[in-house]
Order: sequence, then C-alpha cells, then structure tokens
Amino acid sequence: MRKTFMASLCILFLISCSNSSNNDYGVKITPSSSTEMLAFNEGEEYDQSLAQSMDDESDGSRDETSNNQPIPGQPQKKVETKIIKEGNIGIRVEDFGQSRTGLDELIRKYDGYVADENERKYSTSIESTIIIRLPAEHFDAFMESIGGLAVKVHHKRINAQDVTRQFVDIQSRLKLKKEVRDKYESFLKNAKNVEELLAIEREIRVLTEEIEAKEAELRYLSDRVGYSTITVEMNQRLSYEYNESEYAEPTFLQRIGKGFSTGWEGVLAFFVGLTYLWPLILLGIIIFLAIRKPTKRFLTRLFGTK
Repeated sequence: MRKTFMASLCILFLISCSNSSNNDYGVKITPSSSTEMLAFNEGEEYDQSLAQSMDDESDGSRDETSNNQPIPGQPQKKVETKIIKEGNIGIRVEDFGQSRTGLDELIRKYDGYVADENERKYSTSIESTIIIRLPAEHFDAFMESIGGLAVKVHHKRINAQDVTRQFVDIQSRLKLKKEVRDKYESFLKNAKNVEELLAIEREIRVLTEEIEAKEAELRYLSDRVGYSTITVEMNQRLSYEYNESEYAEPTFLQRIGKGFSTGWEGVLAFFVGLTYLWPLILLGIIIFLAIRKPTKRFLTRLFGTK
C-alpha cells in the first residue's frame, strides 16, 4: 500500500513538471519554425526557401501594416474638396432689352454661356428665365454683379453641395476595378482551354462596362464641380391702360354689320373651296360625257323610244 501511494505521488509530480515546462517558458513559434514542424510532421523534406519566402511575406505584411499607420508629426495628404455650387436669383428691371444686353456682357466677362432661356411676354409684363453655366471660381462675383442690373431683387438663393466623399469613393472603386481587370487580362495568357478563355473574357467585358459607367459618373461630377449653374429670373412691368370699348357688348347694328361681313366671307370661302376641287369637277364632266351616248342607246333599246 505504501509503495502504491509513493508511485502515485511520483506520477503526479512528473505531470506537474511537464505542465509547468509547457506553460511557464512561453515558447514562440516563428513562421519558419512552424514550417519546419509542418514538413517534418507530414514526413516531407524541409524546404528552406519556402520557409524564407514565408518569413519575407510575414515581414512584408508587418512593414505594410506599419506603413499604413499614420506617423505622428508627419503631415497627411489633404484631399481636395469638391463643391457643387448652384444659384437662383430673381430680379425686376427697368428696361428689359438693356438689362438683357448687360447680362450677356456679364456672361462673356466671366467666361460663361447660356444653357437654356425661356422668354414670355404678357400684356402687363415681360418675363424671362435664363439658365447660365460658368466656371465655379466666378460664381460669387457673378452673383454680386447681377444685382447691378436690377431695380429690385425679389429673391436670391445659393446652394453648395459637398461631393468630396462621393468623388473619392468613385475614384477608389474605379482604380480597384481597373486593377482587377488588368489581373484578368494577365490570366488570358494562362488559359488552358476555350471555356476558361471565354469565362475570363466575359469577366473582362463586365468590368469594362462598369469602369466606363464609373468614368462617365466621374466626368459628370467633375463637370458640375468645375462649372456652376445659375438661374436668373428677370421681369419688367409694362404700363397697361384698360380700354373699355374692347370689352363692351356690341350694339344691334354692329351685330347686323358683322353678320353681313361674315356671310360675304362665307361666300368667298365657298368659291375658293371650289378652286381646290377643280380636278374632281373636271373628272366628273369627262365621265358624264363618256357614258352619256351609251346610256342613251341602252335606254332607247330598252323602252323602244328615240
């Protein structure tokens, strides 16, 4: 019994020593050592170059990670802000023609152009809506200069939309898609059969369509950022005198006179209409003359009369 107890104590002591040796000394396994263990455990020959490539890749990833982290005290690259500016201004002018000429001079001065114009003339006013596009750097100066043409400014609104995040996002996606497309194009050389070749070309075509769509979106944003849009609503009040005779009820004699006039115009219209129908009238006369004698002979034979 005593021997059995001593044997148990020895076994427990050996187990505790083994656990402490594994847990207390903190053995660090490097990529190379892990590769050696994997090779020897599978009964394969250890490849020193493979281990070295794994070490280099691990070091490279660590260096890349450390390079991506911002360095304290070093200035970071500043992203250019992309702003879309739009303006709307309504003005009343003293002389519409003169003010319109002055507006054209301002447009030429600030290198702009008229994108759309809609002019309307009423009995009491002349109104025009003009959409102007000009370089964004002239936006503020142009908006201030328009006030010099006005007798009164009805309203003025300026809208600035920051699309920097959207712009950067499109550029990043575009760059990534181009890199993936280049990768697929490099796979074309290693295609083993026609099926792989067609699959790679299909992926390249899809990526090319997406790249073209993103480039078009980027050009559209760049155009809106580079050129601002300003809508000018210009109007002039006209002096108007109410003429009561224009809206008075016509007298009896005036109505009779209008009836004669309208009737004579109807007769003239009838004769004018006949001139448009002369080909049909001529054709009818020719047909009548052509069938007159045969019809008369037929009737004579039928009824026995001359």
